[in-house]
Amino acid sequence: MEENQWFLFGLDDILPTLKRVGDLPVYGSEAFTSFSEYNTSLKKIEKTQDIDVILAKFLGVNEPPIPLFSKDKFKLPFCNADLQHNTLLYRCLDCSLNFTACVCEECFRKGNHLEEGHHFTTQLTIQGATCDCGNPDLWKPSGFCCDHHAPTTESTPSELLEPEMRKKLHLFVRCLLNFMLNEVEILNMTKSNDNAEKQRMQNLKNRVSLVLAWIHGAVQQSYPLLHIIAEELTLQTLDNKSFDINKPVPLSYTTKEEETDILPQLATVIPILTYIRGTFDHPDLYQLCIRLFKIYLFDVVLENYSELSLKVEKFIFLCGLFYDSAPIYTMFSTDYSKNNLFRVVIAEYKQLISKKEMFDLNNATDRETFQAICDPHTEMAFLIRFFREQPINQYIYNNDDIMHEYFKVIDLIQDIVPLKRALIKPKEYEPEPLQVANAISSCFQNGFRILLKRFHRQKLPTIKYLKSILSLFKAPRSTKYLTCNDYKLISNNIFNAVDTVSLYSPITQMAGVYLLSSLQQDDNYSLDVVRSLIDNDKLLYMINQSLKPMMLLCQYGKWTKNLNINLETSCYMLSSMFIDLFMIQYSSILLGPNYYLNFMINSFTSNYKSNEYTSCWSDMLKTIIQIQQLRMNPKHTPENVRHYATQSLIANKKMEKEKFVELLKSILYSEKLLEDAILEISSGANQLNTELKLKPERVKYFDFYFPLYLDEPPMKNYHELIKDNDNSHPLPGVLGPLHHNLEAINDLYNESLLYRIVFFTLLPLVHPQYKLEETFSDFEKFNKFSSFQEMLQSQEELDKSVNNCLYLLCLAQQHYSEKQFNTLSGEEKSTLSTSIKLQLSEKDNNNTIKSSFISHILTYHKVGTTKENDGENNNNNNTTQSMSILDLLIDLLVMTNKNRYVDKKKLINHLINGLKDIDESLVNYINNRKPSDDIIKGNEDEKLRSDQLEEVHKRQKEIKEMMAQQQKQFLQLNEIDESESSGLHDNNTPICVTCRSSTDTDTDPLGAMGNVCGFHAHINSKRNSLKSFCPSLKDNEFGSYEFHTFGSFYPEELKESQILIIMQFSPSFNISCCGHHIHKSCLINLSGKEFQGFHCPLCDRPTNLILPPDNINKLKSWGNDCFIDVLVKSDMTFAMNAPDVSEPLTMKLLWKYALSNIETLELTSRRQKSYNRGTSHENKPYFVYNDAEFSKRLNTLTIIYHNIINLREIPDDPTELWSDDNQLYDPFIVATLSFYLNRSSDPKAHIKKAYENLIFCVQATIMDSYRRGNPLSPDVNDRDKLVKFFSSVTDQFIRKAYLFHHCISSRLQTGNQSESQLTLEQFSDISYLRTALDIPTWQTTQNEMMTREVSITFTNGISFSIPPKPAKFIPLPHSYVVSNSYSID
Repeated sequence: MEENQWFLFGLDDILPTLKRVGDLPVYGSEAFTSFSEYNTSLKKIEKTQDIDVILAKFLGVNEPPIPLFSKDKFKLPFCNADLQHNTLLYRCLDCSLNFTACVCEECFRKGNHLEEGHHFTTQLTIQGATCDCGNPDLWKPSGFCCDHHAPTTESTPSELLEPEMRKKLHLFVRCLLNFMLNEVEILNMTKSNDNAEKQRMQNLKNRVSLVLAWIHGAVQQSYPLLHIIAEELTLQTLDNKSFDINKPVPLSYTTKEEETDILPQLATVIPILTYIRGTFDHPDLYQLCIRLFKIYLFDVVLENYSELSLKVEKFIFLCGLFYDSAPIYTMFSTDYSKNNLFRVVIAEYKQLISKKEMFDLNNATDRETFQAICDPHTEMAFLIRFFREQPINQYIYNNDDIMHEYFKVIDLIQDIVPLKRALIKPKEYEPEPLQVANAISSCFQNGFRILLKRFHRQKLPTIKYLKSILSLFKAPRSTKYLTCNDYKLISNNIFNAVDTVSLYSPITQMAGVYLLSSLQQDDNYSLDVVRSLIDNDKLLYMINQSLKPMMLLCQYGKWTKNLNINLETSCYMLSSMFIDLFMIQYSSILLGPNYYLNFMINSFTSNYKSNEYTSCWSDMLKTIIQIQQLRMNPKHTPENVRHYATQSLIANKKMEKEKFVELLKSILYSEKLLEDAILEISSGANQLNTELKLKPERVKYFDFYFPLYLDEPPMKNYHELIKDNDNSHPLPGVLGPLHHNLEAINDLYNESLLYRIVFFTLLPLVHPQYKLEETFSDFEKFNKFSSFQEMLQSQEELDKSVNNCLYLLCLAQQHYSEKQFNTLSGEEKSTLSTSIKLQLSEKDNNNTIKSSFISHILTYHKVGTTKENDGENNNNNNTTQSMSILDLLIDLLVMTNKNRYVDKKKLINHLINGLKDIDESLVNYINNRKPSDDIIKGNEDEKLRSDQLEEVHKRQKEIKEMMAQQQKQFLQLNEIDESESSGLHDNNTPICVTCRSSTDTDTDPLGAMGNVCGFHAHINSKRNSLKSFCPSLKDNEFGSYEFHTFGSFYPEELKESQILIIMQFSPSFNISCCGHHIHKSCLINLSGKEFQGFHCPLCDRPTNLILPPDNINKLKSWGNDCFIDVLVKSDMTFAMNAPDVSEPLTMKLLWKYALSNIETLELTSRRQKSYNRGTSHENKPYFVYNDAEFSKRLNTLTIIYHNIINLREIPDDPTELWSDDNQLYDPFIVATLSFYLNRSSDPKAHIKKAYENLIFCVQATIMDSYRRGNPLSPDVNDRDKLVKFFSSVTDQFIRKAYLFHHCISSRLQTGNQSESQLTLEQFSDISYLRTALDIPTWQTTQNEMMTREVSITFTNGISFSIPPKPAKFIPLPHSYVVSNSYSID
């Protein structure tokens, strides 16, 4: 070969290649005897150019070979542009044949789309794409650009070459592939840790990568070579005229045409299969734009899908193949191949989920492993989009086995990982929710919705799918049944942990998907047909599976020992709650209203056994209301989205549009519908950075019982919107229309049991001294049920239940007015009026009123009470009378008019006014009925209470004046000047408030009087700060204890590993002193005992502990019962008994009490402006304390510190807390605890280390948020915001560190402090504090910490770095410390 020929093509570095390759004989020459020399040369390649040279020698040409048959000579009919990440692509709605189709910018401009006025969109690629111009499967040929055309079927691309050239290229490619696949086999088989062997394997892997890179480049340059490579990879001829997936045509040149022919050996395994089985990184060969090749490749993949899909490293390849093969889905979703796409993938999902049997899913490690196995599998989420294609959904409809297997997949998830209420103590570790179960269930349900919509459009009967789903219904063997009121019911005692509840019930929810779609979309829907298919046991199973999660949501606040219950319920509410609500709604129709109410009563009372569940009655009524008000659609409608958005905007009244959309789009999915809804319901939606405000006319749509209001509805916001200060319970909001096929749910309003429930609930509130003289057999058990008796004693629960009953009556009245009364003729209204008048006059239940609502509220019940002789009545009169719901409403109206139960005023007035509109007899009865005697007496009692309250205020004022006079006399009696009342001598020496002596001995020590406030100070200083700045930490024991440490620890089971958990998450303490002191002997003389709670004789402030001075002997003299025992017994961290303070482990925990007060003082001494709201000084911050009060609290902190230090009678503990295991905790806690446990260590060193850890965590969070594009993270392009973010964290740390430093450097033997008095202004000066602590700025510290391993620089010039082994963190809010106190900003 002439070297100069290569230089002409710019390959001036060809000499090393020619030397490396060596002399090779031309194929067909006498010198060519085998392919072994070429295999030897291929083992020497170092770059793709080497393969070009080897090919040239094989062909016998003296120039680069690829240009001989490149696209310049053989035009590619399609575009092979590879659209990399962030590249502009175009989608033409007039030319694309599939939602995945797109073209590059060049093809779009040359395709006359603009000139012809086509509809198109543009977007930037996210994960890359391929231009589809020239691909008739995805793009209409009329939309091809001038450079591309549909491939012809007259000949294959390789037939354009000279026969000899074609033969040589086939043989060379076969040789090259054989070489590559042999290398791959060696790679797959070799496993060695020997360094020399590792290097050999790396060289081999590099050669395979070079071959693949050469193939990838060659197919982009040469159309004939592309076709030849495709044929050699598949070992068959890819000819449009003869191709048959089931009858492959043998590859050319596999037998000798002449005796002198030398052929490379054919692979025993299809090369493309060996290729995709390889463990190396490879280019995406599925993008070879030969349609027949894609068909063959897809068939091979489906044939081996079970093997390939379970390998995570192969899944990227499979995902790319699935996306790129969309045009041929129809072929593989029908009978074209024996490997049906949907059958294969469904079978794989079954195999995947069946692996659950290999794991204990209640074990954290096993659950994470199972989750990791399932996580990559998202094929079905992509494939269900193609259910819209008519040939595909038609094939599925005609092959019922596909859908039956489809349903079996999610049946495997049914009842997975059930929950049981923890009654005594939490588990040591509770796993996170099984997200993959939600993901797969939601995906399969969405696919079924798409199919049903298509089937119903085509008028196809779909009842067969309900039969298939019902065949999978099976109650667990552990299910227990009982009988009540002649009804068969299911044991449902989840409150007492007798029964479990699963939040994963996809097969029953799939029945809900079918029923919801059918009743709204299927013209042939029939309730009778559905009823005939669902027997009673299946119906009970169906409603029970849907109701139990709703009961769990109601009991949510009582499952506190299930540490992850908030995560479980949050996931459930966003994924499955609404379809379960619909299932209860539909089941109530099938059961009938009486059976349904009996089922609800039995379930919510936990079979009448939940004695501690006093809210069960109000929760049941609330759930019934939610079911009645539910308006569910198969997909989100504009009205449905407006309803969601209205409720959310009321709950989040101060939110900008972008954040509001971000909040809701994960629930509503359709961003377009959401945008339209926001414009319709709010003002400010078109203005940037403007808070959305609900339009006044939308307030009437407020739904107090909206299911997503888990804890409490946003009543404060609602009353602000309606400018109402009486906090009245809202009226029913405006609801969308109820579908006519669901009208039967309104039969509940005709059910007598509902009204007996209402009467049964209203009576104890309106007439607490009355009781029923007749038996309601429907729920006789409940009348004797202890929880109901407890509810009667709880005004709060009774109030809730009554409000719910009144609300239900409003719904019933509204339904009656709209659907019944307004449709009556004049004659029918006259008959009704006569019947009402007769009923009211005779109080006879055997009336002729046909209107069920009116009949029920006028139904009379016997009530009675025994009144003691009041001086006017006879002895022990038994008073019995008849009362109806209307009577109770009238009495309640009188009470609300007298300012009693004012929260019910709107509901009562609405009901009474509605009744007055029905008939004149009702108007007269309401206006003329005399209130019951007890109501009149109650109003008189209310007046008496009001007078008494006024008298109490008057007496309080007199007592305060008297106390002030007594204090003054006390000071004069003890010859104390008022200026001395601080409790200190002029030299700041403490003095006793009773004897006025400053003597302080070991036997009769002085002590500071203080008060401990535990419990309510919880989260005053929310110390989960490190979690606030951790980007990717998986939940472990650390996360499990957050906000759940009340009563979570048992002293006898306390472990060393729990020390930091308790420090960080347990309830906080706040200890304050009045500033006065008392001798031990004076206290005994004053109270008669050594120690008990009392009031300071000087200032009358409450005192429940004594803080001894800094002296161990004096501390022992006072004893534990005056100080440390008080703290430990007040600590809500521990269940049952307080820990023994003499135990070494408890001694370590004592640091918590000093730590809490450091954090509380730092928090409460900040500037804030809460009390200035609504004034002219609204934006002017101020200090809550003055300098004197701050000094007093600082002195208290110092006393606490030294007492805690002196109490610890254990040797220094050299345990290193600065370990990887503890990097999850607040660095300030770790630093101070380290010094407390080892006082020979340097506290400044600990503080400096904590400071560096904190700064690292903050920058790691910002970097992680930057990568993820988290909209709630600090704006990395805004330097001022970043600086503010860093400062907000580090400033608080420095203030706490200074308080710690102040405690260490102070001595209180005489009450004097070693440092000059610290003022609030100084404590707010971070520069001053940093200088005192010898701590540099965070910018300086950050620069010192730079590892220079990996660095990322933002546009604002701030640079952060990642250490070689980054810690595992998760992102948290900006605030390092937050307060739940209204007085702290």
